[in-house]
Amino acid sequence: MKPSDLIIPEKDLRGILHQVLQPGRYVGGEYGMIRKELAGLYRVGICFPDLYEIGMSNNAVKILYGSLNALEHVACERVFAPAPDFEEELLVHSIPLFTLENGIPLNRLDLLGISIGYELSATTILHVLHAGGVALHSKERREGDPIVIAGGPAVTNPAPFGAFFDGVFIGEAESVFSSLVSRLADAKSQGADRDSLISLLRTSKHIWYPEKSEMTIRASWQGFGPASLGPVPVPNIKVVQDHGVVEIMRGCPNGCRFCHAGYFYRQKREKPLDHILEEVEFLVRCAGYREITLSSLSSGDYSHIHQLITLLNQRYASDGVSFSLPSLKVNSFTLPLLQEISKVRKSGLTFAIEVPGDSAQKTINKSVPIEQVIDILRTAKQAGWRLAKFYFMIGLPVGNTENEVDHIGDYIEEIQQSVRMPINVNVGTFIPKPHTPFQWSRQLHEEEASEKLQRLKGRFRRGPVKLNYHDPFISPLEGVLSRGDARVGALIEQAFKRGAGLDAWEEHVKRDLWRELFANSGWNIAKEILEEKRLDESLPWDTIDLGVGKGFLKREKKRAEEAVLTSICSVPCDHNCGICVSDVSIVETEAPVRGPEPQNSSMKDRPIENESQLTLLCRFSKTGKASFLSHINTMTIFERSFQRAQIRLAFSQGFNPKPKLTFANPLMLGVESNAEYLMVNILLENDDKKQEREKGFQGLVKKLNNVLPDDFAISMCSEVCAPPAGEKKVSLMAAYGGSVYTITAEQKDRLNLLYAYLKKSLPADSSVNHEKDGLRLYLADTGRKDGNLRYYMEGFSQETKNFFPEFTVTRTATLARKRNDKGRGGGSPEPELISYEQFFSAFTP
Repeated sequence: MKPSDLIIPEKDLRGILHQVLQPGRYVGGEYGMIRKELAGLYRVGICFPDLYEIGMSNNAVKILYGSLNALEHVACERVFAPAPDFEEELLVHSIPLFTLENGIPLNRLDLLGISIGYELSATTILHVLHAGGVALHSKERREGDPIVIAGGPAVTNPAPFGAFFDGVFIGEAESVFSSLVSRLADAKSQGADRDSLISLLRTSKHIWYPEKSEMTIRASWQGFGPASLGPVPVPNIKVVQDHGVVEIMRGCPNGCRFCHAGYFYRQKREKPLDHILEEVEFLVRCAGYREITLSSLSSGDYSHIHQLITLLNQRYASDGVSFSLPSLKVNSFTLPLLQEISKVRKSGLTFAIEVPGDSAQKTINKSVPIEQVIDILRTAKQAGWRLAKFYFMIGLPVGNTENEVDHIGDYIEEIQQSVRMPINVNVGTFIPKPHTPFQWSRQLHEEEASEKLQRLKGRFRRGPVKLNYHDPFISPLEGVLSRGDARVGALIEQAFKRGAGLDAWEEHVKRDLWRELFANSGWNIAKEILEEKRLDESLPWDTIDLGVGKGFLKREKKRAEEAVLTSICSVPCDHNCGICVSDVSIVETEAPVRGPEPQNSSMKDRPIENESQLTLLCRFSKTGKASFLSHINTMTIFERSFQRAQIRLAFSQGFNPKPKLTFANPLMLGVESNAEYLMVNILLENDDKKQEREKGFQGLVKKLNNVLPDDFAISMCSEVCAPPAGEKKVSLMAAYGGSVYTITAEQKDRLNLLYAYLKKSLPADSSVNHEKDGLRLYLADTGRKDGNLRYYMEGFSQETKNFFPEFTVTRTATLARKRNDKGRGGGSPEPELISYEQFFSAFTP
């Protein structure tokens, strides 16, 4: 593939990026990204079919990205779903959707793998294919088109997706997927055509396709446990889970009968404690995260969870690094554990109750005694927590559900009256997912769920309880997509062609369109999918073997009807569910007395008593890809970059400590600059401080530049001391006086029109002049809109989006007022301003 075939978004799509929201989604350039030379490599795209901020939070994408890029003959690159505004621009300009690393159009990939985390992404998958220039149907693809496969927990019923994929991988990718891709790459290099490669793919017992008659077997990774220390792209924009994630345990021992994930990832496998510590060290020191989630389906069931949290706090608390446990069942909450979790910052207290009442909880195999919840909340309140969150479901098959709303309301009121703490409640509608004991159960219709939810909402309109609920339409839609047969695939395609997409987003889902399609489908969707099924009835997913036998699921359903608990899955296993056979078994880890020493850590053997705090003024540039990242994004990027460079930041005090890091005037999105400033307080050992001063802090500059994302660069650092006694400390933003910009354009007549417009519009203290290659604009800070660049862009072109395709804007100077200049309200003329270096030069050592 020729370099000219690749798409460089910051150059080729510059005009488009200025017209869409969150352009940072589409430019790549993150620290930790792997960009290979493509010549001779098998080109793989890994897609999570949702927006960047969702996809970059997905652990499966990170796992696949690292494992496939570890193959020398494979280049694996990421792609996510475009938002509607960006997709529209791509289609209008006939530009295919592309990968983030090298800008490979999707139709020029060898393999496109789509990791499906939830069924509501069905129509979005078709948007990805269409925007990438890839035929929607497997049978329509020809030689030269990519092979398109799917995987993930949401395709354990692959029937609705069959027409769109060349194959569906069932199970955990770490077990065999890399070797499968390697075989495809080898065969392609030896001249195999597309049909031969698909035939090779389909020889795997873990690959499903519509014509397959034998069972497709779930791939289970018994080798779970090694620390994941490979390159990790650190997002440049804020994502949904904007923190480091360490998966401490795969699978869950609890056997909740409604939980699809519990059965898909069965059996429990714990990661050794020392491997977790290695992975945390990597995410803190090499990726720059200060918040780490210790993830699993039930983190409190990790055998040594308290020892783990204690060790982590001992190592990282002084660096402001905090840890959270997103999935704690009530029985694993303890006061010492709560105290350890909250040492750096207090995360939320969350209780997934699902359903109140002892009998109902036994039915779903999840016991949550209310007395224990109240005791935990009272203890937490004394320790400083001020808010609790609760999750419930309606529609669970727990016998008589007529009064379930009243039971939930009574439960919440008893909690609130006992603890006197604000409570957030979230209520969802139960979906009987495939491969669970409740897969035969009935699901509430939209009208039924809506009536129940409205009744519950009416009970908590005011007061300390805030109630939210999932859209009662989206749950039946998800039920149809997760439980349907091949006919649902036709509905998905019709919905896509009529504009449906991003159905998991309440602001994007087209409810009336889906309702119309259901009504005109020609078959009774509600009766065939949402109503209760017989135990001897054939199910669309019967040809998928996740390892748990159907006989076990039926026994669990019977125990549910009798409200009998099933014990947790542990060693020795006596459940006979079908998972623990031959080389597959539960894995529990032993805790060492003391974890391994952190490697390359600024925490190791640090003589804190010999440290001192100093303030640095840094100048940096922000060009190319970086110009499409917002000011808030830039702040987070530098915070993480200082940590990656192992330059210790000083922190504020209080409930949620923040690094002492400030910036001058925010740069407008899409404008490049070589004159940005930040001020930061760092901690240095006294010997290091002396050496850095002698070298003009060039050592720190080099360290930072080595770990910044693409198109950021530090050019200068200088020390700033405190002002003399009696003189107030001035922040960078308070000192700001104005900016100088250069503006260029290919069409000189447009540049002349802009010059004339600015000449008549600028306030007295601002100015514009012609220069050799364009215009030189000085904008004084007036404290009003006429001191803002955007004001003139909008005024000139009526819409901001029409400005940037014509003009290129670069900030060449960010200027400060003189120290005795308090500003005149209307701004200061340029000759009266000075550089930030001059402003703070009076206080250098």
